[in-house]
Amino acid sequence: MHACIILAGGFSKRFGRDKGLVKLKGKPLVTYVLEKVA
Repeated sequence: MHACIILAGGFSKRFGRDKGLVKLKGKPLVTYVLEKVA
């Protein structure tokens, strides 16, 4: 088993919202990262 730390962004002033929760094709971006490392 490997361990990892996922840096999921946070609120962006220029973007106007939380970057990790922005949806791409109906799923939050952080979900894609979690699926890749699982």
